[in-house]
Amino acid sequence: MSEIRALLLAAGKGTRLRPMTEGCPKCLVPIAGRPLLEYWLCSLYRCNISTVWVNLHHQWQMVHGFLSRDCFAGWVNELYEDKLLGTAGTLGANAREFSDSTTFLAHADNWLQSDLSKFLDFHIHHRPAGTVMTMMTFRTTTPESCGIV
Repeated sequence: MSEIRALLLAAGKGTRLRPMTEGCPKCLVPIAGRPLLEYWLCSLYRCNISTVWVNLHHQWQMVHGFLSRDCFAGWVNELYEDKLLGTAGTLGANAREFSDSTTFLAHADNWLQSDLSKFLDFHIHHRPAGTVMTMMTFRTTTPESCGIV
């Protein structure tokens, strides 16, 4: 596989999960005793992702504290945003970090129950010629609450 860098979007306010997110950013909400962001980082590590960037905004100090753990040193980087830039805004503002590699972008405050290594393998080895992006989507009965493709 060619070099893959990841951008995990983890800066949101988590308003739909209030009051749970009043004292904890959505990306650090525990699932089975582990922060959601930890699941993402472990999955990326198992896929040999070379560099990970995580954007920070809402309750950024807590996310910074989590990312300051020794196991993330030299591999996970922070992108603090004074003002939320949105998905495209964050990617655009940091394009220089991703211009010479394949970029995996994910909303890291969402739970993923798919095999990330198979997804990345498909993108690298099996996507049709000329295809620049592979997107994983999901079905929902309320697309207005999470975006529409």
